[in-house]
Amino acid sequence: MLGLIVTIIFSLEVAYFALQNSSGVPLRFVNYQLTGIPIYIVVIVSILAGVLMSWFISALNSASYFMSLRSKDSTINRDKKEMQEMKIRLKNLEVENEKLRDQKRPIVKDDRVEDGKPKSNIFSSTAPRRV
Repeated sequence: MLGLIVTIIFSLEVAYFALQNSSGVPLRFVNYQLTGIPIYIVVIVSILAGVLMSWFISALNSASYFMSLRSKDSTINRDKKEMQEMKIRLKNLEVENEKLRDQKRPIVKDDRVEDGKPKSNIFSSTAPRRV
């Protein structure tokens, strides 16, 4: 309802402007000349041309933003997929790690012991000390 009221008021203002500026003017562009064109036609056409150019520029900016967002969305989706694959790989490595921990470790012979008695060497505490 408010839009209708604004449209009616704007239309009345345009009509009043047209009545006040109905005298004809010559219009020249390069080699072309038009005579007897009312001033309000020139003004309204100029305003409409400006509106159309600004709409076109805005449409180009919107298309640019859309392409940028689409590119970022595809990057996000690719990264999410990679993250899921990494989580699966991590889970598989954790399972493999648990299996390796559960396996019996081979018994390593301690070469520091001979016949139940520790070997004596210069680093052992049982080695004779020189003062």
